Amino acid sequence: MYTTKGRKLKVEAAKPFDEVSASVEAAQSTFPMPKGRQTMVKAINEDIAVLRSSGELAKILTANGLKADAAEAGDPRLIK
Repeated sequence: MYTTKGRKLKVEAAKPFDEVSASVEAAQSTFPMPKGRQTMVKAINEDIAVLRSSGELAKILTANGLKADAAEAGDPRLIK
């Protein structure tokens, strides 16, 4: 959506298609970190949990033109 801002384009979400699992379940993103840095992983996970539970993550998303419900992507999973 950001790259099309100000252009006369219509962006629509694709309808779910069972053959493409990423279209059925919400996408998730990651923060690449050095292997073995469990203290860093724990700190980032805790910070994200605070942002999510306080509603701040939803505010950040909507302020950038995204849907607030994207803050709740479910349990971690690998989408194939």
